[in-house]
Amino acid sequence: MIDFDALYREHAPAITASPASAFRARRLDLIETAVQEAFAAALETWRDGVPDRRQRS
Repeated sequence: MIDFDALYREHAPAITASPASAFRARRLDLIETAVQEAFAAALETWRDGVPDRRQRS
């Protein structure tokens, strides 16, 4: 079973930092909401587990 809570705590700061840097954190509230919604969507989509990562070329 995947610990999405731990996954969120580990990755959300880096995911949030990228758009916050691009938009100079003017709408940090919207960025944080988008990250939370993305993780919520992942919970729904990945009920049976996280898919394998694609190999980058």
